[in-house]
Amino acid sequence: MARFAAVIVFLMVITGCASMKVRQNGAIDPNEKTINVPPGGGFAGKVKDALTGRGWKTFVATDLSQSRALGGDVESVQVSRNNRGRYTLFVNSSVYDLCLDGTDAVSYDISIVDSKEGIEIFTASGRGCENAVIKKLIEKSEGKI
Repeated sequence: MARFAAVIVFLMVITGCASMKVRQNGAIDPNEKTINVPPGGGFAGKVKDALTGRGWKTFVATDLSQSRALGGDVESVQVSRNNRGRYTLFVNSSVYDLCLDGTDAVSYDISIVDSKEGIEIFTASGRGCENAVIKKLIEKSEGKI
């Protein structure tokens, strides 16, 4: 019985640190899987690799900016007309620990903006192990909730 309780507590510790809040305000057009991405590696680089692996064509954009209101919601997003992707990816993240699977534990805030319409269509924020977070992000952004 003590072993069973220890396993339950262990599983709660592993999964208790993961969270994701998602808001979807539109759908991604599967016929236009082109996206402007920020330069750099780390967590953002792994998100970009995952998108490329799912058939997205990425364009590195160097002139992306967004402003946040005090509550954390996006107040304004400026997407350059020079960018070629239908969508634009914004990624903010920080590493806060190391997960048992050897990947970084990250806090993240991700936004996908429809560059043509100027609408933020997908946001996700939370924390968790990189591999699990990226898998869940891809599923959620493709509507597999």
